[in-house]
Amino acid sequence: MKFRIRHANQAGQPEDHSTHLVFESDNLRIGRHPENDIHTDNPHAADFHGVIQVARDSGLATLEALAHSGILVNGKSRKIATLKPQDIVSVGHFHLRILTPDAEHDFEAEVITPEEAQAHLLTLDQGNRLIRWIKAKLHQLHVRPVAWFAVLLTLLVLFLIPLISVYVPSLNHFLKNGSPLMRAMSATSWSVGPVSRYHIRIADDCEKCHSDGAFTNVPDKACNACHEDIRHHFNIDDIKVTGNPMPMCGDCHQEHIADNFLVLGDRVEQCLQCHADIKKIAPQSELQSIPADFSGEESLLAEKHPEFVAAMVSNHEEDHPIVTRVRMDDKEHLKEHSGLRGFSHKDHLNKDGILAPDGKGGAEIMKLECWSCHKPDDQRVGMKPLTFEDHCQRCHKLTFDGLAPTTELPHGKADKIFTFLKEFYARSPKGSRIDPPAPPDKNDRELPGRMISQGSLDFDQPEVTLDGYAREMTQRVFEKGVCSECHEPLKPSNDVSEWRIVKPKFTEKWYPAAKFEHKAHDLYACTGCHKVESSETPEDVNIPAQASCTECHDAGDSTCLKCHTFHKDPQFNMKGTRFAPKAEAIKPWHGNRSGGEPDGVITPTPKQP
Repeated sequence: MKFRIRHANQAGQPEDHSTHLVFESDNLRIGRHPENDIHTDNPHAADFHGVIQVARDSGLATLEALAHSGILVNGKSRKIATLKPQDIVSVGHFHLRILTPDAEHDFEAEVITPEEAQAHLLTLDQGNRLIRWIKAKLHQLHVRPVAWFAVLLTLLVLFLIPLISVYVPSLNHFLKNGSPLMRAMSATSWSVGPVSRYHIRIADDCEKCHSDGAFTNVPDKACNACHEDIRHHFNIDDIKVTGNPMPMCGDCHQEHIADNFLVLGDRVEQCLQCHADIKKIAPQSELQSIPADFSGEESLLAEKHPEFVAAMVSNHEEDHPIVTRVRMDDKEHLKEHSGLRGFSHKDHLNKDGILAPDGKGGAEIMKLECWSCHKPDDQRVGMKPLTFEDHCQRCHKLTFDGLAPTTELPHGKADKIFTFLKEFYARSPKGSRIDPPAPPDKNDRELPGRMISQGSLDFDQPEVTLDGYAREMTQRVFEKGVCSECHEPLKPSNDVSEWRIVKPKFTEKWYPAAKFEHKAHDLYACTGCHKVESSETPEDVNIPAQASCTECHDAGDSTCLKCHTFHKDPQFNMKGTRFAPKAEAIKPWHGNRSGGEPDGVITPTPKQP
């Protein structure tokens, strides 16, 4: 193969004054190494930058780049290219223009100046003149000083000046009140966002949370340094957990997102780390696993959440309540053994009303509603506890003797009943004894407060004694009326003076691990959730199960934190002290929360004119 390379000493010089180099070889090599056929001292060229070969059958010239950066053909980087006449091959400031070979040579090209190459490239692509010009002029512009200047300017504007303004408040104040460019150079430009209102006191002390250094996650030890009394949602001392699946504090409590409240990341996947297979994480746990296909994009309920499990009180004739966990669909064991008996919601909510004493020895018709007895607490979250004096005594008098129709037994003092009766009959006038009438059957009492005795004692009769009659009456009130109408007697021995009443123990929170507020459900009638109109026994559990909740809570936003709180304590503690933000630090509420202002926000009351 014969390769001829023409090199003009000056632009536009006639061909006969040009230098011709002829190579007889299989290929034509280009590069900085002296062994190349075309040697160039261009700093942008590799030792062996490219090679040109000509096919014997077709005569087509092919250029192959040997450098990783490729080789420019008509201003574009190529690894392999077929060369045709008028193509420009460029290696830095070295430019080779392909010519049409004559009959004596297989390949012919000429070395041209950068100016000629620039003009020729502009004619090839008129729509990309600027880019062509830049590529053609790269050899004339030393980019390192420009690059170093840009780096130093960036460090000055985005690092040094903000860093100085951190320690010079006056400079930071000046920059923050200037133009947008000046504000970008202030210390606040380093912040990824405002801290929450709960951390407003330490907003300027980054090291308080980022104790492991800048640009690092906040470790749990930094949170525990202040919140040392914070508790998990289960007792980690009693339940053995295999491995360490607990998420970090920062996985849920994400700072620098909102300036008004500490965002709680409602991420179902965090909960599923344990609850997808709770037995694997905590073998002793009695909880049910969440289905594996549960997704945060679906409803938490609606055939995904396991059936609710109630934690109800079972009395079992013990002084201390026993808490029993029962699934709400286990109807056989879903019974509350509170110690009460004979109570019926159905009878009390009779639409025609019920008989109640009128205070004059007769009776009146009284119509009761749910709110007649059940009053919400001050926070309207739960209900106030029921008391005999406030809710029952008006109808259920503890009278026992017709000779004293206004005298009642002491409620809540069953251990004092024998003494009370003995003292009462010791003060009774003497006269002919009238035997007490036979007590009515359990369900045959016409009015509350019916007397079980009507008479006085005649101590002249030898068979009548004060102690004996007091014991007889004590047995009657425990077994045949008054106390026994509502309570279960507790008989530790045959001595009636030692008899007691099983103290009722009611379930106050059926779902202790769930959040619920009655005030959020004010627009619904009580009987819409509590099916009490057909309840005839105090053993009935009139608490809604999952099916009742899914009638409304069957939407995509019903995720875990809708009902559950990770921490046992609903408030954050700081070293044993309740922690709340300063009033002046609380900003207007921007959350999507119904029911008025958020907790802790005090809405000022307008002054009266």
